[in-house]
Amino acid sequence: MSRPVERRRARERWLTGLLAASALLSLAVTAAIVGVLAYESARFFRLPLEAADPALVARRADLQRFAETRPDLVGRPWRLVREFFTETTWSPLYSAGRFGVLPLVVGTLLTSAIAVAVAVPLGLLAAVSLSEFAREAVRARVKPALEVLAGIPTIVYGYFALTFVTPLLQERVFGPAMAGQNALAAGLVMGVMLLPLVASLSEDVMRAVPLELRQAAYALGATRMEVAVRVVLPGALSGIAAACLLALSRAVGETMIVALAAGQTPNWTVNPLEPVETLTAFIVQVSLGDTPYGSVEYRTLFAVGMLLFVATLVMNALSVRVVQRFRERYL
Repeated sequence: MSRPVERRRARERWLTGLLAASALLSLAVTAAIVGVLAYESARFFRLPLEAADPALVARRADLQRFAETRPDLVGRPWRLVREFFTETTWSPLYSAGRFGVLPLVVGTLLTSAIAVAVAVPLGLLAAVSLSEFAREAVRARVKPALEVLAGIPTIVYGYFALTFVTPLLQERVFGPAMAGQNALAAGLVMGVMLLPLVASLSEDVMRAVPLELRQAAYALGATRMEVAVRVVLPGALSGIAAACLLALSRAVGETMIVALAAGQTPNWTVNPLEPVETLTAFIVQVSLGDTPYGSVEYRTLFAVGMLLFVATLVMNALSVRVVQRFRERYL
């Protein structure tokens, strides 16, 4: 075997090993994150058992406070699990803490639903326009300009919602009925942030629909609108659905916009004019550095984080399933 061939094969083996190491590193980091979340979440749900141990209670002031203010949970971890998933009061940072996470879940779903209601219709309209109606020169200019929205820091979006959108809605539409921090303004601005994701991914999958399908529809007398609606959209359905689910997952995981514009009040409400707190906003609230390590409040952070991780994982898995189920294969 010649020396150049040996060197080339050695480089290929080295690159293959590097790629494999990178893949293993990503898996290891993911496994470490999941492990930490699961371990700390389990410690949160073990709080009633720890509060029943006199030796631990004597050493830790937070456990003593927990045992004094929540004697109904001491020694009964199943009650904490039931309260976490079924009750509607969330106040773990107060002395007599309540641990019903449903207000955070409802706040997250409310802001995410508003964002998706804005991003999906406008994003699909933009994608159809760019894919089927815009000239190539227009598309080459408009699509990069649209994608610039994805590069704006989310904290800028948050201050924009807080200092411009909310005052505008208060002055022109809702008046004093709208709170200074509310779900509506946060959801609207978050929908604008998600526009590039929906529009860009949808436009890419629409342009991947074979040209022959369009030409066959035109040959049968279809108009451009009929081709776009009855041929291209059904042909790109799996990719469009995946883009919408990814947008929803991105909305659920958004932090700064909701922390600034939606507030940090865990209200049990579906009124978009009132302040709400999302799962990510609570994580920001607890992560500011004032929470002692290992305390009750600290452990709630990981319980909420685990719930958020599971929710986004389910949505991402659902998007993969949708792509596999409705994918169109063209010969």
